[in-house]
Amino acid sequence: MRLTATLCLASTIACSPALSQPLPELHAARLFSNAEINPAVPTPESVLGFRLGEQFSRHDEQVAYLRALDAASERLMIRPYGRTVEGRPLMVLFISSAANLRDLDAILARNLRLADPVLAEAEREAIIDRNPMVAWLSYNVHGNEPSCAEAAMNVAYTLAASNGPEIDQVLNNVVVVLDPLVNPDGHDRYVNWYRATMGGSPNPAHEASEHHEPWPGGRQNHYLFDLNRDWVWCVQPESRARLTLYRTVLPQLHLDFHEQEYRNPYFLGLGEDPYNVNIPDSTKDWVGRYGADGAATFDRFGLVYSTKERFDYLYPGYGKVLPCYHGAVGLLYEQAGHSFAGLSIKVDEHYDLTLAERIRNHTLSGLSGLAYSAAHRKEQLTRFASFFRESIEAAKASPETYFIDPGNDPALLARVARLCATHGIIIEELDRDLPMRGMLDYSTGEPWKQPSPPKGDEAPGSPQREQTERMLREGTWVIRTDQAMGRLARALFERTPVVTDRQTYDISSWSVPLSFGLEAWYSRESGPWPVRRLEFQPPQGSIVGDGDLAVVIDARQLDFPAAVGLAARAEAVCRFAGEDFQLEGRRFSRGSLILYRARNTHIDLEGFVAQVSALGLRSTRVGSGMTDSGAVLGAREHPALELPRIALARGSGVSAVDFGEVWHLLGVDCPMPHTLVNLDRLSAADLSNFNVLIFTDGASVSGAAMDKVKAWVQAGGTLIALESASSWAAGSMLELEEPKDPATVPARPEPNQLTQEERRERAIEDGIPGVHVRVDLDRTHPLTSGMGGSIAVIKSRDASQRVGRASAVVGRYVTPAIGEAISDRNESRLANAAAIVVHSLGSGRVICLGDSLTTRGFALAPRRLLQNAIIYGPSLGR
Repeated sequence: MRLTATLCLASTIACSPALSQPLPELHAARLFSNAEINPAVPTPESVLGFRLGEQFSRHDEQVAYLRALDAASERLMIRPYGRTVEGRPLMVLFISSAANLRDLDAILARNLRLADPVLAEAEREAIIDRNPMVAWLSYNVHGNEPSCAEAAMNVAYTLAASNGPEIDQVLNNVVVVLDPLVNPDGHDRYVNWYRATMGGSPNPAHEASEHHEPWPGGRQNHYLFDLNRDWVWCVQPESRARLTLYRTVLPQLHLDFHEQEYRNPYFLGLGEDPYNVNIPDSTKDWVGRYGADGAATFDRFGLVYSTKERFDYLYPGYGKVLPCYHGAVGLLYEQAGHSFAGLSIKVDEHYDLTLAERIRNHTLSGLSGLAYSAAHRKEQLTRFASFFRESIEAAKASPETYFIDPGNDPALLARVARLCATHGIIIEELDRDLPMRGMLDYSTGEPWKQPSPPKGDEAPGSPQREQTERMLREGTWVIRTDQAMGRLARALFERTPVVTDRQTYDISSWSVPLSFGLEAWYSRESGPWPVRRLEFQPPQGSIVGDGDLAVVIDARQLDFPAAVGLAARAEAVCRFAGEDFQLEGRRFSRGSLILYRARNTHIDLEGFVAQVSALGLRSTRVGSGMTDSGAVLGAREHPALELPRIALARGSGVSAVDFGEVWHLLGVDCPMPHTLVNLDRLSAADLSNFNVLIFTDGASVSGAAMDKVKAWVQAGGTLIALESASSWAAGSMLELEEPKDPATVPARPEPNQLTQEERRERAIEDGIPGVHVRVDLDRTHPLTSGMGGSIAVIKSRDASQRVGRASAVVGRYVTPAIGEAISDRNESRLANAAAIVVHSLGSGRVICLGDSLTTRGFALAPRRLLQNAIIYGPSLGR
């Protein structure tokens, strides 16, 4: 089917007299040739009180309009699927013919049957012949890209109100799932600010306040997470709710609508390399087909666009990429605009970009994609059904299987189970012990080496040889890639992705076993593996022991910091283990929390222990301070713990995303009492109320504020500085010299001696696009309590830490890096360089953590360093 006119119905999108008139002849045309409009269907203007393009709509106004549309049209069905952090409703619209909606449950059930890789051919062909395909349209995942939500209303209205053979073909052949506003909290933060800032009419001048959104902006959700990067991890409630519904629908097409810098041409279709090699060529081919059709539509109306650039398909967590692993064709549409554009922005002396034009372009893309889907329904369903069968065949041709030790912290295993269940990845377990021959080590990527047998007993099968052979024990978790969701399993659990081009748009490493800190292995052998269905119960907290002297909470638990948070809230009196010890037959690790009953008569200790148990943590009642091994419980080796009183700095200059990750960690994921403080108020703040101050990436102060923070540290405070804030703290506040490159790093010509192409290549060589790098830890230092000997951090900055005479290096980078997208030069620069440093300053400490330790909420192993800095920092040197 060919489109014969553009999107905007004259009664729906018209330019305000205050706005310039972009391409008015296209606004006067209707979308489909010979289409008629049903006047009984309410227009957006009739409910909103203004025409689309004249003003930004708040979320509640959009909801009111869509409910009115639902009430008036038998082609729509609203289905709520959750609520945002701030309580706003999340919903999708199912849009199709009235007959399809009456049969919707059966259509979706048959659609899910197509994802069964062993479905009989006759049933598969019958479904393909009968069923409409499913297309999911997502709008406004970034809240300050507001034309998307406006376009969503226009698409919904067009589908509900238009009559004619072309629209009928779309409605009969496609079930549209339209998510009109993925991120209502961020969107309303932007719209409310804009409405309060704009004058009587929009001002296209760049200097106007309405084009300069204040920190933190509306891009992210309430906790400032980028929801477009949370599709796979589902850390945020919006993502979890959406994926739950998504898995019941499993569309064949996912269109993801965004905005970009206001001077850029419209983007559609194929992105740039690298593509993740786990995405099949057939999916990429269909991305190209949809892109070519969209380009042809834009060509017919003389519209400027770009394709095959910038936006790669490597990272699996994007809204355009994650659906590709669930069998969909995922496409990104990027309209010029973003928050800077407001309602109207001057692009050049001859052209102002308006909201009306942005709505028009996104509506055109959405309806064009649906029209192409309607014309190719059967082909899309055939491709979709083949995707899951071919996933198994691809795994058999190139096998890879993942093994997870069941002795990992149950809370970690629960995270793995939840992640896999969210995406339909099947986990099994070994039904007997299995030799580790052929297993590969996640830390090194090398085969696990069998210990040498005693001399004279080298023969295979000898008793001595069998005693030294390491085994994977019965119950070990097994994740195979020869399953319907095997491509996603591989993308998430492989040690490092293949990166075909180092110039990536986003991070290039994210392996679950590395990021979670799992004891795990992988194999490239084909098996077969002796497995059964996994039986796993989510962890329950426990209270063991019957002693009445003290309660001990072991630090080797993922959510141990939350127990410290409870202790801080209760103002408990605590000690912490300075070394490992064994007591009453149980082992406890360095850093464990010790609460003597006699020192805590001011609190309800049993109530406290019950709260700890409710977090899923294990507590132990002990009746003696005489240990079986290690220092006795009351020894100086187990000093008093100064419980943290935390201030987290926020404000202009701070990376909103990095701040949000720490805020969410402290407020939701592993709660600890904290206070948010504004950077521009630090010079007037009473810092004596706190003993921990956290500066996330981008945070810095100068002048009187820096003097105040420095004096506070010297008096005993603990400043924790992450990423670029660590460079500021070590350089500007501590005045330490920047580290020099090792002598092994070769000199290079000055930039002014390079050609344009050579400068581009150097920029790629110098960049570190989110690569996993191993950091070896000082296991004797309190900051590594409850941790292993190394972690994998996702490194995005080329800087290493500054080190002074009064500094303690807690972690050093180990090369070669785990991820591929890093140059040899950068690996040489990082080799053995400092990653985590504790600086003494007077009676206090400055703890510099050079990398993001909370990346997108899924870096569960590295984040413990930040938590330990908070917990033990105030007690260092006491």
